[in-house]
Amino acid sequence: MDRRSVEWHTRNDSQESGSVQRFTWHDQEQRWIEFWYDPKDQCDYYGKCGPNSNCNPYNAGQFECTCLPGFEPKSPTDWYLRDGSAGCVRRPRASACQHGEGFVKVPLVKVPDTSQAHTNMSFSLNECEKECLRNCSCTAYASANEILGGFGCLIWHDNLVDTRTFTDSGQDLYVRVDAIELARYRKKTSFLSKKARVAIILVSVLTALLLASSISYCLVIKKRNGIDRRRKNPLISEMTNLTRFEGSPSVEDCDDGARRNRDVPLFDLSTIASATNNFSFLNKLGQGGFGSVYKGVMDNGAEIAIKRLSKHSGQGVEEFKNEVQLIAKLQHRNLVRILGCCVEEDEKMLIYEYLPNKSLDAFLFDNTKSSLLDWKKRFEIASGVARGLLYLHQDSRLRIIHRDLKASNVLLDAVMNPKIADFGMARICGGDQMQGNTNRVVGTYGYMSPEYAMEGMGAMAGRKLCRHRR
Repeated sequence: MDRRSVEWHTRNDSQESGSVQRFTWHDQEQRWIEFWYDPKDQCDYYGKCGPNSNCNPYNAGQFECTCLPGFEPKSPTDWYLRDGSAGCVRRPRASACQHGEGFVKVPLVKVPDTSQAHTNMSFSLNECEKECLRNCSCTAYASANEILGGFGCLIWHDNLVDTRTFTDSGQDLYVRVDAIELARYRKKTSFLSKKARVAIILVSVLTALLLASSISYCLVIKKRNGIDRRRKNPLISEMTNLTRFEGSPSVEDCDDGARRNRDVPLFDLSTIASATNNFSFLNKLGQGGFGSVYKGVMDNGAEIAIKRLSKHSGQGVEEFKNEVQLIAKLQHRNLVRILGCCVEEDEKMLIYEYLPNKSLDAFLFDNTKSSLLDWKKRFEIASGVARGLLYLHQDSRLRIIHRDLKASNVLLDAVMNPKIADFGMARICGGDQMQGNTNRVVGTYGYMSPEYAMEGMGAMAGRKLCRHRR
């Protein structure tokens, strides 16, 4: 599309300024289209409101020109007709020289024409005020560098020209006024401050009452919903009783006595959904016989792993309860740590610590990653798994037989320390129990313990899993 551009200049004699408009020719529409112009509003014209005034383009429906504090229109008639070009003058009989005068702050403005100002970059704002107050010809002062923290000093000794208001930028301008004007502004400010304090107190009281009512309402609803959920889903009450920490501390975790008798936290479904971005595919870490595993990030930044029971999983509620019950009893550096669970509606989930290197099989069966496991690291991983099994079989109060130990159920933390996971198929044997029988073959698709192949399915179905401690 062929486009041509023109720039159009106009001159406003009354303002001794002009405007610039740029147009582009649109062949399809066969017309000139304006795409840029300057100034944007009336206050962009230099000295729009004359000296000692302020231009505010945001006064909807009102005259944009106002006199600065201590000044009045030079020509009230022209001012009434919305012509501010004559500007403003100091009020008659106003004495602003060594008679109790002071300064009124005009916030968020473009300061007057600085070509008429004196600059001293060594002064602070307080020193600038004292210097201006000492000189009777000083009409206003401001910071020379507001952006970098407010240092340096600008002082005006004559008319203040081309001041305008901004809504979200600009800086403070301090205009010299006499004692009477200063008292008037202080009284006005004090009155506004009192009204503001009353308003703040009323709003605070109402907010506190509303917050207290909301909290009370939420507690009642939460309690009622909790009772309803327990009635609809007895598993919640059962899980609360099941997941109490009853295990004895291991050799490595001898300071866990304080953690006894503490329930595994129950997480809300909404919390887990928020942490996983509503179980987004991008948050999915893997898939197993139990269901899917997702990575989650809590509001405080903590990373977690969520094991979500599939509704069509062959491993059901019993395996879910079994895993929570077992892991809640176990505390060992080579066993994955459970942080809580979620039992709500049709969802059953386990929340674990997040292990960034995922599972061991991801390294063993990947041609690129396997090179990261030298024999020393492989030996360390094998030793860590062995320590975890020794704890399960010997050092914990209840003897635990995992029954589904494989590379995909060995997780690796940030420094490649192994942690045994997935206790859905595990069995408990008492400390003095002679034996325990299993009535079914267990495992996951694609993997079975070698004993099944060596001794046969029938023999293993009645195999004694637990033997008396020696």
